[in-house]
Amino acid sequence: MPQLDDLSSDLSALLQQALQSSSNIWAPQLVIIPKKKRWNLNIEAVIISDSGNILDTLVIAARAAMWDLRVPRTRNLDFQRQTGRPKTDDAMEIDEGKGDALGSAVKGARAAKKPAGDFELEDYWDDGSPLKDRESLPVCVTLNLLPPVHFLDALLQEEHAVPTHIHMSFSFPAANPSNSILHNTRLVGPSEIPYKSIAPLIEGKDMHDV
Repeated sequence: MPQLDDLSSDLSALLQQALQSSSNIWAPQLVIIPKKKRWNLNIEAVIISDSGNILDTLVIAARAAMWDLRVPRTRNLDFQRQTGRPKTDDAMEIDEGKGDALGSAVKGARAAKKPAGDFELEDYWDDGSPLKDRESLPVCVTLNLLPPVHFLDALLQEEHAVPTHIHMSFSFPAANPSNSILHNTRLVGPSEIPYKSIAPLIEGKDMHDV
C-alpha cells in the first residue's frame, strides 16, 4: 500500500536522524582496520501495533537494542609470502601456488608499522564489549502542537486531530545527566509555527502535559 510505504519511509528517515545525532554511531570502537573495515550498525524495527507516539517508541526500542549491543573483539592479521620453498618429509619440493587456497602465503600476526590485511574474531555469540558512553544514546521527545496548547505522548486519535508535531532528539551525558544536549529538531505538519513560539518549548520553560 502506498500510504504504508510512505509512512515507513518517513519513520525510517526520522529514526535515522535521531540516532545519527549520537557519536556512538561513528565511534572509533566500531573501526576494525582503519580506512578499510568497520562494523556497520543496522537496526530493523517492526511495528506490531500503533496506539500513538510511535517515533518516540521506536527510538526507545533502538536505544535498548544498542544498549545491549556487544562489539566483537578482533585480531588484525596480515599475509606474508614465504621466503623459502617448503619441502615435504621425503624432501620433495612443493611448487609455489599449489597446496592450500592461500598458495605459499602464510597467515601471521600483524607486523609492526605494517597495515593489516584482514582480521579474525576473538569473541563468539554474546561475547564482546558494550558501546562506550552508551548512557549518552539519544531519546526522542515529540511535542504535539495546537497553539497555544501543546502536549506529550499523544494517542493515535489525538495525533490525527493535531497534525503538527516537533520531534526533538536529546542525549544525557553520563558525566552530567542533568545537562541535556539537544541534537536536532524537526517540525512535521501543515502548520507554520514562529520560532519565537518554539524556542521556549525546546528550552523546557513552558513544557507541561495537558
